Amino acid sequence: MSSQKEETEIALHFLQEAAKREQRTKLWSAAGLLAFSIVLIALFFGKNNLLAVVGLIALLFAIQFAYQYFKYLEVQQMPLFLLLKRKPQDIVWVYSIVTERMPFGFKINHNALMYFKLIDKDDICLTVPAERAELISSGLNHLLPHATFGYSEDKEQLYMASPEMLLRET
Repeated sequence: MSSQKEETEIALHFLQEAAKREQRTKLWSAAGLLAFSIVLIALFFGKNNLLAVVGLIALLFAIQFAYQYFKYLEVQQMPLFLLLKRKPQDIVWVYSIVTERMPFGFKINHNALMYFKLIDKDDICLTVPAERAELISSGLNHLLPHATFGYSEDKEQLYMASPEMLLRET
């Protein structure tokens, strides 16, 4: 029983690390867009309206990314972690899809997009390291014994018809 608890804790830890990584990406994206927008606005305001407008649009995106970063500064307040803590029964299906980036045949990196499908047909997606996706799924299997794990077209059709059909007997 304690190994199941340890496995669940490890899975949650890896999920938190992935969420923190996504948050850092949002922060860096916000900073980069902010710098880009300031340069465009400063250089082209009043001279080239098109580039000034592009700068303003980049500024809006920077503000949105910064808002998303500061809104969930504490990863425990992100919707996924609140669901796992307060309403795990709302998660009916968990699966991951591994993506590999291989420009010119050279593997640069590979990640897994982990999907958490909810009973209200909404979903939450989080990018996790591909080598940890299976371990996370295994740990979450103990936390979500009612949920279905793994992807198949049949499961997708069941989910589209009625998410309740993916609930397992516990």
